[in-house]
Amino acid sequence: MRTFYAFLSNQRRLFLILAASAMVAILVSVAAALYFSGSKEQAVAVLAKDEIVILRTPGGMLEVSTLIRNEVFQWSTEYTCLPLDCGKLFGKTISEVRVPVHYTYRIPLAAQWSLKRVGQHFELAAPTPQPKLPAAIDVKKLEIRTDKAWFSPDKTEHRESVIRNIGPEFDRRAQQQKYLDAQRDDAKKTVAEFAQKWMLAQGVATNLRGYPIRVSFPDDPRPQ
Repeated sequence: MRTFYAFLSNQRRLFLILAASAMVAILVSVAAALYFSGSKEQAVAVLAKDEIVILRTPGGMLEVSTLIRNEVFQWSTEYTCLPLDCGKLFGKTISEVRVPVHYTYRIPLAAQWSLKRVGQHFELAAPTPQPKLPAAIDVKKLEIRTDKAWFSPDKTEHRESVIRNIGPEFDRRAQQQKYLDAQRDDAKKTVAEFAQKWMLAQGVATNLRGYPIRVSFPDDPRPQ
């Protein structure tokens, strides 16, 4: 009989242990549910190293740089009378022009630009800047000095010829490589700033806005 009561006591003890364990498990589950009730799931926007960011542009032309140069231009007029050298015989009328000229360069904005992430920066290949023609001549500061020989062509007609030709001459200079090289760095900065602003406006790659943009032009000098 004593053995039977001992068996019942052990069964009651086991039941109480199991019941207590179940209660603890329930309390832990409830506490965890309350603690994590404010969580949510969402995708993490991460760009792969070779991912391309597409940037829409407003189209049209983007002015990227302006060079202001104090230009000097010389123009001569002489008579022709083959087979004689009338320039030596009668002399030349020569004018020297000094004037500030504003050379503005711009690039066309394609419908979309592609920015490629490379490591910790973006790379953007942009079109070569082209001069806006005609070049802007500061006529208020135009200086013309004319020297005339005794029998050389008339000054008035000569000056009219000078005025007709200074525009085409400065347009030609605007397209010279040394002028394009002089504005290159400023043009790249303008393009990079423009791209950064449009990335911000369009909400593109928001987690990478601090990444610098390196701009390249097709006519960039090759590294030595």
